[in-house]
Amino acid sequence: MLSAANSIPPKTWQPPNVTLDTSLGPIVIELYWKHAPETCRNFAELARRGYYNNVKFHRIIPDFMIQTGDPTGTGRGGASIYGKTFPDEIHPDLKHTGAGILSMANSGPNTNGSQFFITLAPCEWLNAKHAIFGRVSSGMKVVQRIGLVHTDKDDRPTEDVKIKAMSKNKKGSSNSKNLQAAVAIDTEKPVFINKSGEVCLNIFAKPGAKDTEIADIQEDAVNVRIGAPPVDGEANKELIKYISKLFGLKSSDVTLDKGSKNRNKVLILSNCKLNVEDILEKIKSEIQH
Repeated sequence: MLSAANSIPPKTWQPPNVTLDTSLGPIVIELYWKHAPETCRNFAELARRGYYNNVKFHRIIPDFMIQTGDPTGTGRGGASIYGKTFPDEIHPDLKHTGAGILSMANSGPNTNGSQFFITLAPCEWLNAKHAIFGRVSSGMKVVQRIGLVHTDKDDRPTEDVKIKAMSKNKKGSSNSKNLQAAVAIDTEKPVFINKSGEVCLNIFAKPGAKDTEIADIQEDAVNVRIGAPPVDGEANKELIKYISKLFGLKSSDVTLDKGSKNRNKVLILSNCKLNVEDILEKIKSEIQH
C-alpha cells in the first residue's frame, strides 16, 4: 500500500471525475470541487497514487450506505494526503438527500482521513456532520449491488468486495489486476488538467482575422480568431501573446503542446492560479465583450 505522505498536487489540478473499478463493476464519481476543494483533492490524489488499490468495502448497511477507503480493512485505519486527518468542509448547500451521495466517514468533527461512504438512501441526520464532496454519476446499480452483499452482525461483508480494476485482453478473457482507481482526465474539453497537473486549453485557431479575439466556446475547444497570417509561426506567436495577456501570464508561461502547424492546438498554461471553472468564466466574459 502506498503511503499518503507524498506531495500535494497544485490547486489547479481538479479532475472532474474519479472512477472506482470495484470487483462488482465500475462506479464513476463526479467531484464537487467548488464546494469542497480540499476534500476532493484528498480523494482524487489518493486514488491517483493507488492508495485505494485492493481496499475492501468494510462496512455495508442496507438502505443506509456502503463504506470503504481504509487500507487496513478494520474501519480504524487510513490517512489523508495532508497528514493523519484534516478539517471538515461542510457546505450548507449540500445535503444527504438521497442515494448516490459521496461523503467522508469520520470519528467526530475534523477527523477526515481516507475513508468515505456512498449513500443508499436519504440520510438527513448526517447533514452538517459529514462532508459531502461528490455524487455517483454512473454505476449506481453497482452501488446498489454492493449494498445487497450479505453482512454479519457487525455490518461487515461476509464476502469481499474491493476497489480494483478489471481489464480484458485482446481475446476478451477477463484479466484481474490490482490497478489504482482511475482518475478520469477528459482531454476533449475546452479546458482540462493534464496528468502533470497543468492547465491546458484546446484551441481551434482561425488565422487571418482583423483582430485577435475569442469567437466562441464549443464542447471540445475554444474558437479563437487570430489577427496574424498562418505563415512562419506568426499565428502561433500571436495566439500565445493573446492568451498570456488574457490570463495575466508571461509569454514564457504559455507553451504550445500540440498543433504547431494546424488549427487544432493545445496550449499549456504554467503558473496559472485560476482553476478550470474560473478560466471558463473568464473565457465566457471575454466573448460577451
